[in-house]
Amino acid sequence: MKLRYLIALAASFALAACDRKNETASIEAEKQRLEAERTKLASDKAQLAAERALTLKQIAADAENQRLERERDILEIGKAKLAAEQAKLDADKAVKADAEHQARQEAMVRFDEARADLAIAAAKSVQERARLTDLKNAAIAERQAADRASSEARVREDAAKRAQAATAGPTIAIFYNALDADGEWADTDRYGYVWQPKAAQRSKSWRPYTDGRWQWSDYGWTWQSNESFGWATYHYGRWAKLPQLGWVWVPGSEWAPAWVSWRVRGVQYVGWAPLPPEAYSAHGYGATVDEYFDIGPWSYVLLELKDFDAASYVLKILPAEKHMEMLAATRNVTDISYRQIGGRAVLVCGGPDSVLLSSALRELRNAPDDQPIPRVSLMLMNQPATTSSPDVMNAGALMLFAPLLEHRLPTAKPFALGKKLVVKEVERGWSDGKPWEENQWRDNLKREARTHEVVQKTAAARAAAPPPTATPTPQRAAATTPAPAPVERSRPSPQSTPTPKPGALAPAKIQPSNGIRR
Repeated sequence: MKLRYLIALAASFALAACDRKNETASIEAEKQRLEAERTKLASDKAQLAAERALTLKQIAADAENQRLERERDILEIGKAKLAAEQAKLDADKAVKADAEHQARQEAMVRFDEARADLAIAAAKSVQERARLTDLKNAAIAERQAADRASSEARVREDAAKRAQAATAGPTIAIFYNALDADGEWADTDRYGYVWQPKAAQRSKSWRPYTDGRWQWSDYGWTWQSNESFGWATYHYGRWAKLPQLGWVWVPGSEWAPAWVSWRVRGVQYVGWAPLPPEAYSAHGYGATVDEYFDIGPWSYVLLELKDFDAASYVLKILPAEKHMEMLAATRNVTDISYRQIGGRAVLVCGGPDSVLLSSALRELRNAPDDQPIPRVSLMLMNQPATTSSPDVMNAGALMLFAPLLEHRLPTAKPFALGKKLVVKEVERGWSDGKPWEENQWRDNLKREARTHEVVQKTAAARAAAPPPTATPTPQRAAATTPAPAPVERSRPSPQSTPTPKPGALAPAKIQPSNGIRR
């Protein structure tokens, strides 16, 4: 019994093992079938993707074909338009050619008519020339007679002047001996007697209007010199720079506080240049003085505003390296005119605004109560205050030796007269710069002259305009407080008069002894 049980148990185990083996084989077969189906599905998916991409390419190709068809239609339309425009241009060209041909024909006709008129005018011109020749001969005869009469009148006038010479006042001859100790005299064919200080002989860098300072007075900007000869050379006559000598002074008989042209650059720089001997005007000098008298940029000295009230400008003048760079941005503010002061007409030297300069200096120094450019009183004396320096400040008054000279020919000449020179040219401040700097400066002067001309015309038009009609206003009750008194301005305002074109210099103004020979 027990044995049969064991045999049955073993048989059941064997049967179970066989079933497991069959089941494993079945699972393996199913696994292979599923793998085959998955491979087939992947192949079908790849085929579908390829077919889809091909379809998209076909759609894009169709769209591109349609776009190209549209562009071709547009090009065909544009081609047709161009053909129509070309046809129109050809027609217009033909019409224009016909018109030009007709115009040439008419011009030829007018030319023939003008040539005929010119021939007639030439014949008339011959007759007119003959008539003018007769008139010229008659005028020459009349002028010769007038010249003889004028010569006789000059002889009589010279005799009268020689008769009055003993009782007349001083002339520029007072300079001849007074300046001998400080320099030398020379005789030139262009300016007559000229004087050069010893400082200019020792150093080529010396220049006028540097050793001293500017004072604001009733006469405008007045030069206070530290040099013993300044009473004469900076208030009478003019300065010129000769290639043979350097700076020389040409005497004159008219006194002025200074003879300079002014330029400013805002409230940063102030510059001035001596007026040349040719700068003579019976009315004064304005902002066009540089162009009128050919004053070059290197005739100017430039000074920073912070040094404007220094006792001397010799060490304050700006160096020449940036001369043109700073000077190009300046503008001319020269305003020298005649005014009645002390019962006689004198020149007032206007220029930079003294009030504006004082305000700028106070701001630079942070000194609101300071008065860096005070207004001084000017005392003109017939005798020098001292022998060493005639320009003396005393209790707020500037005393200057300024004798009133006669505008006549002196009979004397410098005692210690040196070399005699032929002046072929004069350095006017153009030789130290470059050509492009000279062109820039001349363009700037032309613009200044045009601007000044516009301002003068505008002022003249306003002055000539009739005054506006007064509109009646209702009467008011009288005010209980008096009206404030008018405040006197610290800067005189001489009227700006147009500077005339330079002409022959009046011998009464610049060195009447010799005159300025051109």
